[in-house]
Amino acid sequence: MDNSPKAPGSEPAATVRFRPLFWAFAFAGLLLTGFLIQANLSSRAEILLLREETEIARLEIKSLQQSIEAEHILAEHGASRGTFPANLSELKFFVLSAPVGTSSQAAGLAVWDAAKQEGRLIVTGMPPLATDRSFQLWMASPGRPSPQSTAVFTAPPAARGAPVAFHPVSAIEEPTALTVTVEPRDGSSQPEGTAVLQWP
Repeated sequence: MDNSPKAPGSEPAATVRFRPLFWAFAFAGLLLTGFLIQANLSSRAEILLLREETEIARLEIKSLQQSIEAEHILAEHGASRGTFPANLSELKFFVLSAPVGTSSQAAGLAVWDAAKQEGRLIVTGMPPLATDRSFQLWMASPGRPSPQSTAVFTAPPAARGAPVAFHPVSAIEEPTALTVTVEPRDGSSQPEGTAVLQWP
């Protein structure tokens, strides 16, 4: 047996040979871990992107359905019945829909004449109302802290009602939002009830 003293700092040859293999495996493990993390992040990003694209497509389909519905409504209650002026280019049209996340089939078309400060609202598929409740249309505009009440009305449940005339108390050049809420029968000074239609 060789009991001669070893030189300082010397290591067994097997240990010296093993070190490069150890670091090689460690480096490979790090690379694999990084690849798996990157692949996982990429997959999650693709899933989120797919969900966003699906939601955008759903909203586009809903918007197209609303546009078609608006055309049908306008055709039934058109200028031939005297509901709207003959020069439709002077009017602005707003398609109202039920709030996102509800199963309501309610829809509406608001026709606004800024020059005359009046409009017509046609609704369909509205939910039933209690006898002490009415629908109320609100218009928001730039520079005003709260929306204006422009009409209080009722409508036959699930059916297409007659056009509702509406007009603001103060002049509105360009509406920024339209909302129909359920309020007490004679209306409210501010929207407090559940929204059943809205634009945008």
